[in-house]
Order: sequence, then structure tokens, then C-alpha cells
Amino acid sequence: MKAQDSKQGSKPGLANEHDCARFKPLLKLARLVVAEKLGLAKIDQELLQKAKQFSELQGVFVTIHKIVNGKKELRGCIGFVQPVMPLWKATMQAALAAAFQDPRFEPIAKEEFKDLEFEISILSKPELIRASNLEELYNAFHLGLGLIVECFNRSGLLLPQVFIEEKASAEQAFHMVCLKASCPKAWQGFGPSNECLKHARFYSFKAIVCSEQDVLTS
Repeated sequence: MKAQDSKQGSKPGLANEHDCARFKPLLKLARLVVAEKLGLAKIDQELLQKAKQFSELQGVFVTIHKIVNGKKELRGCIGFVQPVMPLWKATMQAALAAAFQDPRFEPIAKEEFKDLEFEISILSKPELIRASNLEELYNAFHLGLGLIVECFNRSGLLLPQVFIEEKASAEQAFHMVCLKASCPKAWQGFGPSNECLKHARFYSFKAIVCSEQDVLTS
């Protein structure tokens, strides 16, 4: 399933310096596969062999930011929710999709490549949240988790770092992911009758999140 969507230390949901150093080959691969597509570089075979050591099946998202006047602007974010292919291969495909296939943005151009920063989010397998009422639903969430909603033939996903940056409460987090899925009517159903729980499925997941900035400062 392909879907759309400065960090320090060990914030909930984010990686520590040791994790980021370990995943450095994947970050480099994400950048280089986009550079190669733009005709700016070739993928180094030694790097590719290092990246292929990450052969486990795992979900991953690649987020691309453009640095404009010292501030980050989202430029693309696409990935794989489910562990459907080796992590190194999923990272390559997610990077290309984030750079050139995110329907929210124009494809990345050569001229802006130098201003880009890449980030990878390596996902745990999503787990269904079993809740019969709002209290149980809210209690299943804490900062550090990402959320997925499936409702009325729509779906939406938000990565853990989105909620951390927004300092979202549980109620806000579920509201945000429902809006992401373009099903706010489903959210409005969360009333005294908890009607929405009859029509929506919610999943939570964790992620190891590393950016190029993390690697440079580790």
C-alpha cells in the first residue's frame, strides 16, 4: 500500500543518534536515487550493497523538505504502510514517488535539488486499535505513535512526528487523521453515541525517524 504523508536525541517516535548513524546508507540512497533520476549523479554500487543489508520487509516513508530562507517546506512525502518489500528497495521507491509522484506538488526539478533535505520514517507493522467508546480510543494514543484511519472507503495516515510537532492531544490527533482522510463527517459522528466507531477502523504504529540533519549532527 503506497500512501502520501530539527530532531534531536530520543524524543518519542524519533530516532536517537545511534539509530540515525545506523540508517545513514538508506538516507544516502534516498537522496542519490532522486539525483540519478534528475541526471545529477549515479548510485554508488558500494553504497547500494551497504543499503541492501537492510533486507527485512518493512514499511517506510520518505519525506522531502525544501529549505527556504532557513525554514523547512514540505516538498513530498510518500511511502509504504505495510511491509511488502525489502527495506532498501522500499526506500528507493518511496524516495522516487515522494520526489516525482506526490499529487500535491510539482515534480522536483534539478534547480532545487541542492536545497532539499531527506528524511526516512521506518514503520512498525500497524496494529488495529480495538475500542468500544471514545475513552478507550483516546487512551490507546500517546505522542510517539502514528495513526491510520479507514472510513467510508477512504483512508488517511499521519506520521508520529506530525503529532509531536503539533503537541497534539489524543482528541486532536484523531481529528487530524480523519481530516487527512477527507472524512470529517466520520469525525462528526464521534458524539455521545460513539457512532463513528461503527464505521471507522483506526490503526496505530511506531516509527524510527531520521533526517539528513540528524546524520550530520550525530
